[in-house]
Amino acid sequence: RRGITTNANADADADADADASRKVLWRTGRIALWGRSMGAVVCILYGQRDPSVCGIVMDSPFSRLGPLMVELARDQAGFKLPQIFLKSVVGILRRSIRKRAGFDINDADPLASAPLSFIPALFGHGLDDNFIKVHHSQKLCDAYAGDKNLITFDGDHNAHRPEFFVTSVIIFLHNVFSEPSVGRAPKEHEQERQVEDNADGAQGNGDQDDEDLQKALALSLSMT
Repeated sequence: RRGITTNANADADADADADASRKVLWRTGRIALWGRSMGAVVCILYGQRDPSVCGIVMDSPFSRLGPLMVELARDQAGFKLPQIFLKSVVGILRRSIRKRAGFDINDADPLASAPLSFIPALFGHGLDDNFIKVHHSQKLCDAYAGDKNLITFDGDHNAHRPEFFVTSVIIFLHNVFSEPSVGRAPKEHEQERQVEDNADGAQGNGDQDDEDLQKALALSLSMT
């Protein structure tokens, strides 16, 4: 599902999307998450709770919301503001948001989730991003417990992503989806799956081709 995630219900939305995807993709029982900016943060927060997700792509995530707000306030001011003043303003905003939206900005803390996340992850970030600076992705990648890779590229927060990054994402997703599935199809589909598996057995020659392709793609990813 493609959409814009900006509110406090984003985590619940991710739950609903994941459940809906599993019902549609029952043949594999596997899903991956791909998010940008706040959507990337939702991916890591949700993935830390659901290890059945096979892969996560995070484009321009922030590491912590509070420090990001301080950075943005400092940049927008155009001159140096005392740190204690900025933290006081963020504290006021935190209380206001919690009162009006029932959401604590300190809960948006992907850096705390990163050491608890073991799902294969691919990070991407524009080197010229002045909204969420690249050091946020670097901190998350360094703290991330699972297999991970960080790809940086020219461009700002909203710039068109270069072809080599999109290709890397495709290779990454191919690899994680090619891993043996740990899930099982719902019972009502098991008989249909058995029929399909029997039919696939007659195509044994294609299995080696798929294995060779997977090895080639894995090699390409390791060279990025």
